[in-house]
Amino acid sequence: MENEILTIAKQLSQQGKKPTVALIRAKLSQRVAMPVIIQALQRFESLNAQELNSLNEISQAPSQPIEQAPADLAQEIAALRGEITSLKQQVTLLTETVAQLSNKGTKR
Repeated sequence: MENEILTIAKQLSQQGKKPTVALIRAKLSQRVAMPVIIQALQRFESLNAQELNSLNEISQAPSQPIEQAPADLAQEIAALRGEITSLKQQVTLLTETVAQLSNKGTKR
């Protein structure tokens, strides 16, 4: 995974863009934890010109079969919808709590 991050950073740099966590994350073929990206980005910044030139280019082939992608996306969408529902419930609870606290404050 680090090699893919380094290669993306190299590509961004060649395009005249400063490699950032956000730009790298957007181009990755799969999700990667932010600390991994940060560590690879720090390593990229410490590479000399010879090491930069030796980085392999990313294969343009998809990392998973096309047939599997829709199923994975459906699972991810379902998980995200569950998180959204949970967050909505938390917002509702917090809104109610704030309203109760404000009512107590105005009664004093």
